[in-house]
Amino acid sequence: MPITDDEIKELYIFCVEAKNNGQNKIPITIFPTELTDEEFNRLTGRYSSDEDKSGLWTDLKKGYEIFNEKKQLPDIEFLDNGRHKLN
Repeated sequence: MPITDDEIKELYIFCVEAKNNGQNKIPITIFPTELTDEEFNRLTGRYSSDEDKSGLWTDLKKGYEIFNEKKQLPDIEFLDNGRHKLN
């Protein structure tokens, strides 16, 4: 769902309130765009000379596909090389 700056501020406040009331885990995944194949190809082409950014888009695309397929957030592991392992 698209979210504006004001809505993201409201989401942040909800998360602070939840944490202040004992919720220890607040899973939120925000994708900066709809990662259709066309959009993914545009972004990876735009950043093809930047390995870090193209790697990030690749990881985000995998997470986006898992989320859309399973309707659940993927498990994310942060790797030492800055990339992400998604299950």
